[in-house]
Amino acid sequence: MKVDTVLKEVWLPRELLSDQLPGSDGGQGELSHTICKGYKNYGSVFDWLRKKGVRKIINLIVEDNERLPHSDAAIIAALEGIEVETWDWKQDDLCSDTIVSAARDAQTVFLYSSGKKAVLQSWCSNKGLNRLPKV
Repeated sequence: MKVDTVLKEVWLPRELLSDQLPGSDGGQGELSHTICKGYKNYGSVFDWLRKKGVRKIINLIVEDNERLPHSDAAIIAALEGIEVETWDWKQDDLCSDTIVSAARDAQTVFLYSSGKKAVLQSWCSNKGLNRLPKV
């Protein structure tokens, strides 16, 4: 399969995520971010895209798992080396550091909030999302 270096849209729907979480069988298995059917996590999808030469995604839409969402480190690692113009990672209260690290060239950012005042203030602070120069 041949893929362009710039993709108009990448949409990873929640339906790809398994309801069966690691360690949920009552065993002592360590909970990790291995939550996708057929993938270790959505990072596997981005690893595959990188291997195919993708360097830019114009519109990124990710519907994360609400019970066990991807960690900040997993999100940053997943998008390393891939430029994102429109960021729409559907996870409540994502840290602004994560967004800035993962999508520093973003022009549009969609945010999802649980309403926590501290998160809202961090997004608006001088060390928050205003570090994204193109937004």
